[in-house]
Amino acid sequence: MTTLHDKLSANQNDLSGFGQFLQSGIHNERALDPLYREEKDGSARKVTWRKACTIFRDRIQEVQQIHGPEAVAFLGTGHLNLEEIALLGAFARFEVGIKHGDWSSGPNGLTSDEALLRAFGFEAPPCCYGDLEESDVVVLFGSDLRLENPLLWQRILHNPFSPEVIVIDHRETNTALQATRFVKYKEGTDLILLNCIAHMLIRKGYVNYNFIAQHTRGFERFSEFIAQFTPLHAIDECGVGIADLEVIAQKIGEGRRVSLWWTLEEALISGLGSRHVGTIASALINLALMTGQIGRPGCGASPISPPGTRCSSLFNSIRRLPGGRDFEIKSDRQRVAEILKVAPHQIPFEAGKRFPEIIRDIQIGKIKALWLICSGDEARRLDRELIKELARNLDFFAVQDHLSTSSSAVFADLLLPSSDKVEKTGVTIDSERRIRVQEKTAYPPGKALSDFKIIRKLGAVWKTGHWFSKWSTPKAVFEVLKELSAGQPCDITGIQGYRQLQGVGLQWPVSESHYGPIAAENRLFENLKFFTPDQKARFVWEQSVAVIQTSRQ
Repeated sequence: MTTLHDKLSANQNDLSGFGQFLQSGIHNERALDPLYREEKDGSARKVTWRKACTIFRDRIQEVQQIHGPEAVAFLGTGHLNLEEIALLGAFARFEVGIKHGDWSSGPNGLTSDEALLRAFGFEAPPCCYGDLEESDVVVLFGSDLRLENPLLWQRILHNPFSPEVIVIDHRETNTALQATRFVKYKEGTDLILLNCIAHMLIRKGYVNYNFIAQHTRGFERFSEFIAQFTPLHAIDECGVGIADLEVIAQKIGEGRRVSLWWTLEEALISGLGSRHVGTIASALINLALMTGQIGRPGCGASPISPPGTRCSSLFNSIRRLPGGRDFEIKSDRQRVAEILKVAPHQIPFEAGKRFPEIIRDIQIGKIKALWLICSGDEARRLDRELIKELARNLDFFAVQDHLSTSSSAVFADLLLPSSDKVEKTGVTIDSERRIRVQEKTAYPPGKALSDFKIIRKLGAVWKTGHWFSKWSTPKAVFEVLKELSAGQPCDITGIQGYRQLQGVGLQWPVSESHYGPIAAENRLFENLKFFTPDQKARFVWEQSVAVIQTSRQ
C-alpha cells in the first residue's frame, strides 16, 4: 500500500490534497518573499534571502555596538518543532550573543513548566493521558477540554469507572455543561478559590499526613498561609457557595484516584500574565500533594496544552540549557560546551529576562532590536496597538512569520517568510511527555522557508563556529539533543530515530540503558522519588495572594 509519505518522497512537487486545501485557503495572506523597510513609515520592498540575512546581521550588530549586548532580544510565540526551537536558542544565545529571550510553547507552556520545576525539581508533567480513563475524579480547571481537545474528552467518556467530572471555570463552557459538577467563580479570583479548597481539605480532615511527612517539604508553612482562606471568603470574593466548596473537597479528599488538569488558555490572552498562570498551576499541584494523589494510575496534576511542543524549555537554551541543565551551574555549562564544541565563555551564566520584562524594556528604550518569531493564530493574538508601539520604539524589528497580515508582520522592518507547521518535518512533545515525529504534508509557497532553514541561512551569513555545521538537519539536531539529555530526567538517548517516533511515539524518559519493550505509558514518580536534591516534592505558593479581610464570622 502506497502511503502519503511515499508519494511525497517520490514527487516533492505533488502536494497532498490536504496540503493544497490548506495553502489555497490562506495563500493570499501568506508571506511569500523577504521584505525590507528602510524607513519606519516607508514601504517594504522585496529582497533576496542573501540580502535579508545580511541586513539582519548588520542591523543587529549595529545595535549591539551602539547600545551594548543587552539591547537586543528575541521572542517566540508560535509552535516550532523541537529541533527548530533548539537551533534558534543555541544560535541566538551562543553565537549572536542575545542575552534576553523568551519562548512560549503554547498559551501556558513555560509557566506550567516553572510550576512543575518548583514542585518536583524538574519540568516533568507526571501524568499520562491514560489517567483520564482510570480516575475516579477528574478535575478540569480553566479547561474547555471538550472543545479544545475532543480526543482527550473522549478518553474521559470511555472511563469505565464513570468518574466524577468537576469543571471549575469562570466561563460557562461546552465542557462545563457536560460535567457532573460545574463550579463557576468570579473572574480573577481563581487563586483565592484554589486556596479556599486547600483550606477546606485541611478543615475536613482530607489531608494525607503520612504522605506529606515522607515525601514532601513545606506543608507546615503552607498550612499557616492557607488558614486565612476561610469558606466565607469563597462566598464573598469568589461567588462560590460553601456547599460547592465542601463537595469539591469531599470528592478530592475521598476519591481513590484523583487527577487534576489545567489549560488556562484564556488567561494569557486576557492579559492576566504568565506569573498568574504559574501560581494557579502550583496551587493545583498543592492539592494533589496534600492528598497524596500522585505516582499512581489515575492520579496526579498535569497541564493539558494544545498540540505542539511542550517541555521545549528543556532543550531550547532559553530558560534552560539543553537537556534540562541549568545556566547557573558551572558543571552544566561545561558539559554543554563540551558536547557542542563551543567555547565555555559563549555559554551564558543566566537565563535572561522574561517576556513581560522584555516588552517593558522595549517600551522604556532599553532594548532597541527585537527578533520576533511568530506562527499564524498566535501572531494574530498579539495586540496590534502594542506591536505598533514596540515597532516605533525599536531601531530594528525583525519578524519571522508565515503570514504577511499578522499584527507583527505589518510593522516589521524586516519580514522573513516562514512555513506553516504542515510544511515541515520535525519532532513535537505533548503534555504527557510523548514525543512524535510530525511529517511534512505540504510545501511552502513562494520563497518561504522552514524556520530551520531560515536560521541556518542566518548562521551562514553570521559565520558561526564549527559547532553550527553539525546542526545541519533536524535529524542531526535531534541526535545532538539525545547526547545532551544523557543522564538527565528527560533522557531520550534510547530513541533510535524518527522511525521509532512515528504513530503514537514515545514518552521521555527513555534511556539508552533501557532493555526490553518500552511501556505504552510512562508515568512519573511511581516510586515517589522526585527530582529534588532530597527526592521530596515541594509545596509552592504565592505569598502576595491574600483575601480581602471581612468582618463576617
